[in-house]
Amino acid sequence: MKKWISFTFAICLSLVMLASCGDVESQYVITTGWVIGEESDINTGIPTVKILKMNNGGQTWTTQALPDGCAGMLANDISAYDNNVAWAVGFRMSTVQPALPKGAIFFTSSGGINCEQQKIPAEAQNVDFWKVSFVGARR
Repeated sequence: MKKWISFTFAICLSLVMLASCGDVESQYVITTGWVIGEESDINTGIPTVKILKMNNGGQTWTTQALPDGCAGMLANDISAYDNNVAWAVGFRMSTVQPALPKGAIFFTSSGGINCEQQKIPAEAQNVDFWKVSFVGARR
């Protein structure tokens, strides 16, 4: 079956973030990053979340494992706290699995080796999640 990949590039950590201001240039070489998007079936149009990760400045990207039930999910944003901990958000097409919560939050503490879909509180069952971010020493 033919599929096409449409990636909405939401890079949480830059491939190589080099500032162009004097001494700052050598301080921000970051080699770990993620992108999030969805892979859609060309015949049905039903998307499935895809998350890719790299550890070498963008030379090699690997697909991350996701929990079951990602069919019909539209991916919007991903944010990493460090090289292992990251959160991603998106929402489900209402025509695919309508009994499930509309919004979705994914979490990994293993650098993407394992990814868990988080439970959505009752008051947020119909929310489309668009952004996720963190405040801390690395942000």
